Amino acid sequence: TKDEKPLTVAEKVIKRLSIQEKSLSKADMVSFKAPIFNDAFNGGFKNGNLYLICGPPSVGKTTLLVSIAANLSIRRSPNFNVGVITLDITPEIWIQRTIANTSNIPLEKISTGILSNEMLMQITNDYYVKCLNELYFNDSCCMNINEIEILISTWIQQHKMNIIFIDAIEFIQPLINELTTKCLADWTRKLKEIATSLNVPIILSTTLDENGEDLPLKQLRKLGAIEENMDVIIFMNRPAFYQSCKGETNFRMLKNNNGNLSFFMLKAMLQNQGFEEIVDEKINETI
Repeated sequence: TKDEKPLTVAEKVIKRLSIQEKSLSKADMVSFKAPIFNDAFNGGFKNGNLYLICGPPSVGKTTLLVSIAANLSIRRSPNFNVGVITLDITPEIWIQRTIANTSNIPLEKISTGILSNEMLMQITNDYYVKCLNELYFNDSCCMNINEIEILISTWIQQHKMNIIFIDAIEFIQPLINELTTKCLADWTRKLKEIATSLNVPIILSTTLDENGEDLPLKQLRKLGAIEENMDVIIFMNRPAFYQSCKGETNFRMLKNNNGNLSFFMLKAMLQNQGFEEIVDEKINETI
């Protein structure tokens, strides 16, 4: 009515939150099987958010992305579409790793093709193949940011993509006359705009110097102003990487616009391209 006063900014926020509480559904969050990840990410990946997984070389960043993508595409109900832009490994290798993660068949057997009849039956059934087909890949590993934007937009329009992974963003190809020192900052700013406008979570990975173990945010800032474009930043490291084969991997939340800064540890199971939760020295959930 005419006598009603306009809402204040605070009242608008409270009203919006009350509506979100009633309407929030699984479509608004991409959740995990493992409780420790749901806790760390406040329930899962949020639509419109940009996430960065960073760490030194060979710490398991791609393995983490593979395992999360496999968890979402294979272990969820059908018709959950996952887009993967892999700039460091081929889609074939990504699929091999996905099969190792979801079938518990060692990656060595899959990559060499030494499979028993039982293993073949496990990975060739129609449902399993259908789930694998819900992983969509880029055709070329040489892509600039404009080509990536077009591909993601096409995926969203044609396949109603639920989540996007971009592995090794440092391998995105610069545009003509694009300054190297500004590249990552510009690319991540553009990717944040894409995530927001298309209302889809985008998960990135990038490699830091081995010395980045001590000051990872300082390492990121040397790459450009990318920290400000991220909603969540997780740093992975394995302090005993060269002294131990136990595979314990530290995950430290360096930035989290959606909640607390947390720390947790998982055990890397590289043979099956996944991570397992460590609780009282026992293994619980698989990611």
